[in-house]
Amino acid sequence: MSQPRRPAPSSDPNSPVTRNATSPRLAPLSKNSPDRRHPGSPPATTRVHPLNGNTGEKAYKRGWPGSLAVMWYRLKNLFFSLWHYNTLKPNFKVRRRVQRALRDRPRLAMNDWFESFGKTRRISYPIFSFLYSHLERYSGLALGQLLPSDRLEQDLQWTQICWFDWQTRLSLDFMQRFGIDVSESLDEADPSTVEELMLLLQHQVEG
Repeated sequence: MSQPRRPAPSSDPNSPVTRNATSPRLAPLSKNSPDRRHPGSPPATTRVHPLNGNTGEKAYKRGWPGSLAVMWYRLKNLFFSLWHYNTLKPNFKVRRRVQRALRDRPRLAMNDWFESFGKTRRISYPIFSFLYSHLERYSGLALGQLLPSDRLEQDLQWTQICWFDWQTRLSLDFMQRFGIDVSESLDEADPSTVEELMLLLQHQVEG
């Protein structure tokens, strides 16, 4: 029995036979095909911003050009940096007032201060030299003008004149210099005078 003959393709482009003969066959979608999307996945036209964070992505979704998105990202970072700076920065007005109160005191050099106050209290020279440089960096006060009996809060307004994270910075600097973590000891002892702070760090080194 003879097989039925297929009709020849028509020259009419709108003919269904012509469309079926000339149209390429589409491969079935695989399980991992990008067009087979799970619920909640972003559409294929979503533009991903090269910057990390949601700020750049939101800017792109709003249709911002790339340059404006980058500018907005940088401005937002600048805002938060200024906010943190205002939170952590010292009270410079109080610092200047303390500096004026100390200006009549002689400013001893490091070796003179150590001979006058360090040796008698059995503070080792490495501990003393560390405090002499770092306390001035944290507070803006010259240690050569301070006395061991100066009270950190009542006399020097230490919390206000230093950066807010001065204890953290002291712990990190001390760890880098001596390899000893003093963060817990500072929190527990809470030294109230310059002398108590020096003795606390000296005891940490001696073990």
